[in-house]
Amino acid sequence: METGAGDVRHLTPRSPRGWTVDWRLMGIAIVTEVVAVFLAYMTINVPLVGPKLTRDEALEHWPVAVVGALVVAVGVSLVVRETLRARRAHPVLPIAEEAGPESPLPRVPRALRFERVPSAWVAAAAALSGGALRAGRAASGHERCARGLTRHHRPA
Repeated sequence: METGAGDVRHLTPRSPRGWTVDWRLMGIAIVTEVVAVFLAYMTINVPLVGPKLTRDEALEHWPVAVVGALVVAVGVSLVVRETLRARRAHPVLPIAEEAGPESPLPRVPRALRFERVPSAWVAAAAALSGGALRAGRAASGHERCARGLTRHHRPA
């Protein structure tokens, strides 16, 4: 039995409304493309020069690196713990395996759906991030490292 391209029309379900665009997924695709172009530009046009530290300088800064790693580890563990606790407290009902084109079930996976976050939480997260950056800058004493990446110009 031979099959051809015409047989595909019989295998795929047809939507009664025709072809539609999922604007949320289109937005994710556009943001992904913009980030990819930005990263490509940064990779090609902004050379990075790594720090050249002596052994004494490296040993001077390792305790700060360990403290930073511990802060990140504690933060990750708190997020994982709260996620597991919320998951146990409010179990999610399973979604039907096959959602047809006329099904009212969403076609976007739960992990990709937008969530509503209170503006107070967003403001608190922004304030904490800004405060952490300022505290790190004040604690380091190294202005160039605290400002982030700087563009190094090549001599002409």
